[in-house]
Amino acid sequence: MSKMRFYLRERLDTVKHQLESQLQYGRGIKTWQKILVTFLVLYVFWIILLGSTALPPLVLGAGICTLLSFFTYDFFTKDIRVGENFFSRLLMFVFVYIPELAFIFLFRIIEANVNVARHVILMDINPGIVRIDTTLRSQTAVTALANIITLTPGTLTLDVKETLEGNALYVHWIDVETLSTEEAGEIIKGGVDEWLRRFFW
Repeated sequence: MSKMRFYLRERLDTVKHQLESQLQYGRGIKTWQKILVTFLVLYVFWIILLGSTALPPLVLGAGICTLLSFFTYDFFTKDIRVGENFFSRLLMFVFVYIPELAFIFLFRIIEANVNVARHVILMDINPGIVRIDTTLRSQTAVTALANIITLTPGTLTLDVKETLEGNALYVHWIDVETLSTEEAGEIIKGGVDEWLRRFFW
């Protein structure tokens, strides 16, 4: 009976810590900062999809993104971690963190393509569904992690279940190397969840 009591106490402390973290990260960022972040994200996507440097479409995009930012800022920014200095954090995000994620993801894509090609040529696949755990709790972070895993050849996120510690992702893996949740998580996530934890709770 005492073991059960200690187990429940440990679980309750975990939930309390997660809720306190959620409240802490949800405070502090001002409305104009949320609008600015939303505008920058939307405008970058506009420029990428436009594929042109013509002035009229860029001005039109700026106007549309500004208008959308005022109505959708809470949707994009409700899960963002609050930093000490908004502008320094924004500059770090643009010039350090985004290139870092691009490098990590590019390396993972190349590595996964080589592995999938090797499995197809040698016909030595061992497919299966594995569970990987993450301490990420925000919907934005978990969605981003699930999409990055799915975009990597050889893995496909099938389902996400919320747990006391965070979330559990069920992933179809083309070649199951281990049945250990911890080892499979290290291989499949590849440090992406640690990167996401810098911005999301």
